Amino acid sequence: MPCGLGVGPDTQLIVAHPPAENRDVSTHYNRFRNLTTVTVKPFDPGGGLDLRIEASFIGRQPNETPATVRFVFTSTSFGWIYGDDWALRLALPDASMLHYAGERLWKVASESHFDARTSTIAIEVLTFDIPLGDVHHLIQAGSAIGTLGPTKIELTRRRVAAIANFVSRITPRR
Repeated sequence: MPCGLGVGPDTQLIVAHPPAENRDVSTHYNRFRNLTTVTVKPFDPGGGLDLRIEASFIGRQPNETPATVRFVFTSTSFGWIYGDDWALRLALPDASMLHYAGERLWKVASESHFDARTSTIAIEVLTFDIPLGDVHHLIQAGSAIGTLGPTKIELTRRRVAAIANFVSRITPRR
């Protein structure tokens, strides 16, 4: 027991800690550019994809509410997966569906030689600008399952909590 507190042997010492920051979300301020960038750590929502969510704004605090949140999915595989089908469909626990047509930002291929065979390694980057109202609907639902083209994906409670924390950091305080 620390000295000088004046407590007896049967006294409980309760220390209140502020709520922990969501470790899946980071904020970085660049003082030279006067630019704040908020990022959800990239994660795999399923099928070997990486999902990255990031936003930037001028200054240390956001001044205006963004209209959309950009979700960027990256796929690395042997051969093309998404071709012409890169629609994002999310089913929420309240039985509502969210559907988005995305944009293929780029696709890159390179050849690899494994076991005397030539394979194409394809990198596809798919972006979706999700309206902020739909992101709030996702946050209220708490989780989602769905598809990105032929790939099954899941946004777990932990990931949706990270998205909620992200949205709170990119919108002005009321």
